Amino acid sequence: MLYVYKASAGSGKTHLLTGFYIELLFRRELTPSLSETDGENRDMRFSEILAVTFTNKATAEMKQRIIDEIFLLSTHPASSQYYHLLTVPDPKGHVPTEEELRKRAQEILKGMLTDYTSVHISTIDSFFQQVLRSFSHEMNLQGNYEVELDANAVLDHAVSEFLLQLDPKSDKETFSWLLEFANNRLKEGTGWNVHQELYKLSKQLVSEAYRKYAEQIQAFTDDKQQMREYMQMLKEIVKTWRNELKQLGNEGLQLLDAMQVRADEFANGGKGATAYFAKYASGESEELKNTLVKWSENPEAWFRKNDPHHSLLSQNQKDELLSLMQRLVQHLSPAGMCHYLSARFISKNFYQLGLLSKLRESADRYCKEQGIKLLSDTTQLLNELVMEQDSPFIYEKTGNRILSYMIDEFQDTNPLQAEVFFY
Repeated sequence: MLYVYKASAGSGKTHLLTGFYIELLFRRELTPSLSETDGENRDMRFSEILAVTFTNKATAEMKQRIIDEIFLLSTHPASSQYYHLLTVPDPKGHVPTEEELRKRAQEILKGMLTDYTSVHISTIDSFFQQVLRSFSHEMNLQGNYEVELDANAVLDHAVSEFLLQLDPKSDKETFSWLLEFANNRLKEGTGWNVHQELYKLSKQLVSEAYRKYAEQIQAFTDDKQQMREYMQMLKEIVKTWRNELKQLGNEGLQLLDAMQVRADEFANGGKGATAYFAKYASGESEELKNTLVKWSENPEAWFRKNDPHHSLLSQNQKDELLSLMQRLVQHLSPAGMCHYLSARFISKNFYQLGLLSKLRESADRYCKEQGIKLLSDTTQLLNELVMEQDSPFIYEKTGNRILSYMIDEFQDTNPLQAEVFFY
């Protein structure tokens, strides 16, 4: 069963979670599946509950509250602020007495104090580390690896190592990516310090968006021929779209010439839609003018009200010009420009994928040499693990049999963390 509580900051979420944690330990009717699975009517054990939060402070606060309340229940049950939750009649109508609550609380408290490591209240990162270490052999991880919290230091070292190891003669492609990267940064005026700009780029390596597709990106950039073919395809998309726009612009100029009408004789003079035919033909503009949209819908707006051109142009000429304007509007519309703009943007930043892959290799080498793992690696590795294994087996291998999951601030979990819990 899934319970979702929505509440703003400071509204008592920790208080509510603490109460629910205690209820699970005392009220068997909340966990009927235990009787079905174990063949006996028993209470849930504290080692079967996992409560995760986002900060060490919140973890410590929740642990302290639970221990304090269970201690109070073991001495003066009626004094506990959760007493009313534990004296609700069960399905058979039985209401626990104070003595029964005190005895149960003493059992729980004794178990917690003698086996405190089985009190699973921790941050998400700590819990993921615990699970990951249990699978260090299966995942070819050093059993004594250390978690590096300072990703910036690792990334800075990765950039330095990449620049030192780069040989322009033996790795011309990577060197060309770096030159393009530096030149674009100079054009954009963002900075001339290559190390600093690469360091900014390297921060993508620990981002959720990159890590989710890191393996696919690595495989793609490793295939240089495939990269060249893809880049050529992008260039063709850009070239084809621009050529089509130039062709439409030239058609417009030819139509005006055949009709013996100058662009400045239309409404709005030299600023009208027809004045842009020359700019489209030369590649000077890719702008969709508002007057072009209006004129493509209403030919009566082409000339002023009493202009003789209304009657001088034949219907066939009007239809041809109207059709051309409509084709231009379609070509310059968001739908018509979608593939063109996407290809132009991707090709402009395409080399960054290759640089990121090289920086990732450099960072991975450094981490392996130092026997460390970035904290951001944990979620990705665990996500891959749960995709390959049955979740019950994963948690049992850690020495735990988790039956109830409590997640504080769930809206702050990233998609990879959420997937680990859902699988």
